[in-house]
Parts: sequence; C-alpha cells; structure tokens
Amino acid sequence: MSRPCDHDKVRVGWGAGLILGAELSTLRDPLDYVVDSDAEKWGTEVYGLPVKAPETLKGENTETLELHIFASRWPAICDALRGLGFDEEFIAEKVVKPDTADFPEFLVNYRALQLESLKSIQVQSRPLSLNFDITNVCNLKCPLCPTGQGDRRYPRGRMSFDNFRRIIDEIGRTASDVYLFNWGEAFLHPDLFRMIRYVKQNTGSRVTISSNFNIVTDEQLADLVDSGLDFLSLSIDGSSQEVYGKYRVGGDFAQVMAHIDRLQQIKADKGVARPAIEWCYLVHAYNDAPEEIERARTMAEARGLLFALGTIHVDMGREIEEGLESQLAVDGHWISPHFSAYDLEKKERAVKKTHCRIPWEIAYINWDGELAPCCGLYDPKYSFGNIFRSSFAEVWNGPGIQAARDVLIDNKETEHICSRCRQGGYIV
Repeated sequence: MSRPCDHDKVRVGWGAGLILGAELSTLRDPLDYVVDSDAEKWGTEVYGLPVKAPETLKGENTETLELHIFASRWPAICDALRGLGFDEEFIAEKVVKPDTADFPEFLVNYRALQLESLKSIQVQSRPLSLNFDITNVCNLKCPLCPTGQGDRRYPRGRMSFDNFRRIIDEIGRTASDVYLFNWGEAFLHPDLFRMIRYVKQNTGSRVTISSNFNIVTDEQLADLVDSGLDFLSLSIDGSSQEVYGKYRVGGDFAQVMAHIDRLQQIKADKGVARPAIEWCYLVHAYNDAPEEIERARTMAEARGLLFALGTIHVDMGREIEEGLESQLAVDGHWISPHFSAYDLEKKERAVKKTHCRIPWEIAYINWDGELAPCCGLYDPKYSFGNIFRSSFAEVWNGPGIQAARDVLIDNKETEHICSRCRQGGYIV
C-alpha cells in the first residue's frame, strides 16, 4: 500500500446493514463507499453508497483513507484489517467507530486490550462488550432455555437501575457495545428504556436488546424508538403459528407480526431509522424445511427487517457444564441434521474455536451483579465475583477470572470450568 499524496480523504464505512442508515447522521463528512464481509452485498448499494469487498481497501492510500466501523464486531474487523496488511498505526489513528468519537477512553482501552488479550492474566484494560442480563424472568417456556424450563438454580430477579448506572459510570465509556439481555425477556424490566437512554447519553456504546416481542404495548414501542436503541434482535423461528410455537412455547406469532408492523410505523411517523431490527431464525429439526425458512425471509424483508439464520443449542444452561454428548442424548431430537453447529455422528461441535477471548473482552453480568464466565454457564457457582458488592476493577482482576485467563492463554487442561470447552470440543 502506498503512502503519499495531498488529495482529499477517502472515507469508507464497514458494515452494510440497516444500522448504517441509522448512524449516517453521526458523521461530520459523507462516505465515499462501504465495504462488507458478506459477498452477497458486493455490487449492491446502501443509501446510495456502493458496497464493495474489504479487499478494495488495499488499493487505497493509508494517508488519505479513513475507515468508519458501523458493524458491532470491532475486534474481528480490526483483525481482518491486519490480515489485509494494515498496521497498528493505521488502526489506531484512522479507524473510527462513529458513536465512540467523542469518548477517547474507548480508543485508549482498545489499544491496551490489544497488548493484553490472550497474553496477561492481570490486565489494565476493560471489556469492549458489556452484557447485562437485566432480568432472568421470561413470559415464554422455550424447552432448551433454563428460564423456560423453570430451572431454579439461579434465583429470579431484576437488576436495579442504580446498580446498572454505577457500572456504566465505571466502565461504560471504554466499551463499544452494551447488550441488555441473556436469560430473560428485556421488556419485562420496568427500567429498560431508562437504561438504554442512560447508556446513549453517557457513553459511545451501541445498545442492543433481544426479545420474543410478545408482550409490548404501543406506549412501550414509542418509548423504545425515543430511547435511542440501536439494534433490536427478534427471536422468530417460523413463518406460521404452527411452526413458531413448537419452540417458542406460549408465543403468539400473529401478535409478534402486529408489534413489528406497529414499531415500523412509529419509526416512519417519527422519521427515524433506529432501531435497526433483525428477524433471528434459530434453525432446529422442526422448522428446517427450506420453504419455511424462505417464507420467513420473505416476510422479514417485506417489513424492512434484516434476516439472520442461527443454530440452536442443546440445553443452554448445561451444555458446557455437563458435556455435549450427554446433552445430545437428551435433546438431540431438536438438532437439525441439515443446519447445526454439531457433528451429530461424532457427537461433537462441527465448528471449533482456536482460542477464547471472553475473560479479556466481554463481561457477562447477571441481574444480581455476579460476573459469569460466559453466556453459556447458568449456575451461579461459577461466578468470578460480584461487581455490585465490589468495584468492577476488583472483580475483573480477581482470582477467579485470573484463573480463567491462565487456563485460556495456552488452553491448559485442568479442572477449571473454562477448560471444559476444550475437553468438550469447543476449542482446539
């Protein structure tokens, strides 16, 4: 890549989803084009901007190139840039996440994390992603979810706004993303919109929630749009009540569609693009017919939604803890033989990771302040410590999480729960 020239800057966006339209207004200067890792988008246009392959960036002068990241996978995109030949100086100085532009703490933290992730058990950096399970209460009875099963190993409750605010005040400005869900239904929390607004007013983080979208009112939908939420992921696994209801037990498909249509109308009336909305279709053995998936895709696109296919897990609260083979023996009938993350013949994960960065880059915070090792461990006995009873900094460098980092730096085989992923075939 060449480095010279005195002509105008070339401004490029990374990420061609609907979220781009929602964030274009935050830019001081217009973009020239967009790149995206999804080859299906190449050659198309988004809001009048051509979408190209990331390799296109290799032809630009690094002195004049400025890259704005709209996708939420900041670390993965920076890794992709390194793979394209861009150096750390370019990434530090020319890669911008629009909403973090007014918060220099984010970039300082990101640089520190790059030096420490997968290298140090004691760190100065803070996580890029904050995942708050603001409540583990839900209105549905999904059979593979511990909440839906009525699993009482974790007591039911809701995070207080004061505790939430304290953590955001402590580490919110160093994060790129805040998620307000894990084991429960976000719309059941009375302070949901207050939490979203607090993050948007005090940090540069993008805010995402996931919902089954069965129990929202018109007032809540209006509040949702006004709150500044960036991204809404909706769990809809079918194109009819018959198929949808097989897994989303207690859900009403027609009601969900009505809520989506109403939300889109409110956005149109207010002239806003946020939140971008995703129809997330988890594929299982009872909804994997190609025609069913295509009907759902058509319905999503007709409503202006992104459409994403995901793979369903066996018991989400026990898969890591008790081992995949035993859980497949119980729940294997749910797994689609055509679309899954498992090799059903070998009874192991088909897709394996070479490493895990979670204890450096992601904080999973349960409603009561317990810091969980990851989103897949439900039992509170695995907690790294409680960030409501201590400062986040103390727990983030406490003995529990340091032991996890020690295991993961070189994938040691030990009795630690974080070693279980390698023993269970998740990490190679």
